[in-house]
Amino acid sequence: MSKTYFADLRVKRKELGLCLSCGKHPAPCDSCRSRNREYMRRKRAGIPAEEKTRQWHSKRHYYLKYKFGITEQQYDEMLKTQNYCCAICKSTTSGDKRSTRLSIDHCHKSGEIRGLLCSSCNKAIGLLKDSPDLLRSAIGYLIKHAMK
Repeated sequence: MSKTYFADLRVKRKELGLCLSCGKHPAPCDSCRSRNREYMRRKRAGIPAEEKTRQWHSKRHYYLKYKFGITEQQYDEMLKTQNYCCAICKSTTSGDKRSTRLSIDHCHKSGEIRGLLCSSCNKAIGLLKDSPDLLRSAIGYLIKHAMK
């Protein structure tokens, strides 16, 4: 089954007001929530630190593959091609306290990867709705009101 099937299923369950996990009970389903809470508590308690690191790398691998269709090696190659910095501001840090990696910028319509950006530049492009016209307008505004 494709990932769009599961996304559509979750959307349909949400529209119907059903639990996203089981799809049987009204949302939020207390039985699913408590079952998941207990499972996660047991899971976290028994995992040593080195195992958590290994799991993080594994999760990142699956996240990159699922969300963007690339491997960690392809990400590293893109980073090397960009001289290990943001494609817009040339910052070498992500600008995000939670992560040190640069964000993968992609077109939301086609899904095509455009490059790696720091979180500030990635958010700025997103807030401007990926629109070159809005960006030109913002540039004009900044030039018009620049300190002289």
